Amino acid sequence: MSSHFLKIKVSHSKKREFLESYELDGKVLKLEFYPLAFYFKLIENSLMTRIRSFILFKILIFCFWIFSCSLFKKETIPGGIPVFSKEGKILRYYPYQIRWIGFDENEFPDTTRLIDFRNLVSLEILHPEFQNLEELSSLKTIGFLNLNGTKVKELSPLSKLTALHSLYLGETSVDEKDLKQYSEIGKLTKLGLYKTKIRDLSFIGSECRLQQLDIRNTEISSLEPISNCKNLLELRIGHTKIKEIHPVYEMNYLRYLEWSELNLSKEELDQIRKRLPYLKLIPIHPGL
Repeated sequence: MSSHFLKIKVSHSKKREFLESYELDGKVLKLEFYPLAFYFKLIENSLMTRIRSFILFKILIFCFWIFSCSLFKKETIPGGIPVFSKEGKILRYYPYQIRWIGFDENEFPDTTRLIDFRNLVSLEILHPEFQNLEELSSLKTIGFLNLNGTKVKELSPLSKLTALHSLYLGETSVDEKDLKQYSEIGKLTKLGLYKTKIRDLSFIGSECRLQQLDIRNTEISSLEPISNCKNLLELRIGHTKIKEIHPVYEMNYLRYLEWSELNLSKEELDQIRKRLPYLKLIPIHPGL
């Protein structure tokens, strides 16, 4: 019956501690053990590596999403119709059933293809060189048209847009003579003429369906021509030459009046408040 002999020596150090066996049936064995903090450090490093990898993955996904969005304008979408610029470049694709299309100041569209969008009801063209409204005369479904900041001047083609109810011509050079060319202007419910060249409101005529009117920053001096606009809900007249607002006394539906920088007396403001108790005045007079 054979005997086995095992000698064990324990050594310690700051970096590790180990058990050493010098003899076990003539063989040398050595076992090493590290401090507990060492294993915590390993786990911490592993977790940090995983966290950094996860964050990097998220960043890559986000960058890919941004890149995909930047390509959307030029990528074909199922059933999409391309809209070209005046230079013949594709601005973007739109689904044929879309109801709203908008172009900003840097996009000059070729409007001839817009006829393909048979459900189009809202259109915005803001390029400063756009001026030919005849190009839009075939868009019979258009109800909302924003042409702020463009070169439009000849407005008679708008009469062909029989569904039009909202028109915005802010910061254009149109005046009252140009607006008289638009024979259907009395059928509009919203009209924006901010910073235009108009000097009077006689172009509105006896037929008035307006609910919103913006004539801020113009040379208008009298509201008398719109005294028959009984359906007005919002009226913006700030920074004009208007000195009297008595024509609005009978506008019983009026709920918002913007009159910034007008020389109106407190008595007149008190009077309009008495006549129209639900009217919101902007700015609010200190005494009201």
